[in-house]
Amino acid sequence: MSAPKAFFEAKDGRYVLGVWFLYRGDGDVLLIAWRDPGEDWHIDYRFRYSRDTKVFNSQDRKNSYYCRTNKDKSEEDLTQEVDSLATFIQQGYPNLDRHIVKSDKTKDVLAVFRKAPWAHFEAHDIPSPSVN
Repeated sequence: MSAPKAFFEAKDGRYVLGVWFLYRGDGDVLLIAWRDPGEDWHIDYRFRYSRDTKVFNSQDRKNSYYCRTNKDKSEEDLTQEVDSLATFIQQGYPNLDRHIVKSDKTKDVLAVFRKAPWAHFEAHDIPSPSVN
């Protein structure tokens, strides 16, 4: 059985505008606004409904949603839109941890997750392409 696909893949060149994390005792919501060079903006979000206390290989139910919006939208406008979405979600998940990243460097994105007490992630080395 293969490993499940990651909700989000951080990689150099992929610009991350920000990360919003909302939580309550029995679940959480993770939102990430990002784009690849020259592409539309993505707003990806994942709801987790806790079923056990395991960090990995849990029986938690997860629903992921992937949205796109115009690549010409300004960072300020997109930030306001995601903030509005987070404010709406706060009706059910009152605790918010917001990080504006504004970087296309993997190390900067991972730094947000490493510092966040709610973040449990697995970082995997990505093999370098072979040179012929």
